[in-house]
Amino acid sequence: MPAYYDYLLGGIPTAFIGGTGLALIAGGPLEVGMGVGGALAITLIVHGMFVRAPTTTRKTIETIPKNEQPNRISPQSPKTTDGTQQSTSQSLSAPVES
Repeated sequence: MPAYYDYLLGGIPTAFIGGTGLALIAGGPLEVGMGVGGALAITLIVHGMFVRAPTTTRKTIETIPKNEQPNRISPQSPKTTDGTQQSTSQSLSAPVES
């Protein structure tokens, strides 16, 4: 189901096309029609950004309990399969073939 911002995104180019079409049908100058359409498009953009601003409902990492937080990448050196740590330079270098 289309939401408010779907209609808003469709209304911006419609404002330009409608202003231009109205100017052509009415016999007025094309520049005036584009100006009217542009003013209407700017009004829609401002309304969508500032009057009815988008909000987020996503949880931030601070509001998630510690036991439910995703694993973070640690800055420590990666561990090998036997449990010992490699240095970063060894883990990032490509194997050398002789």
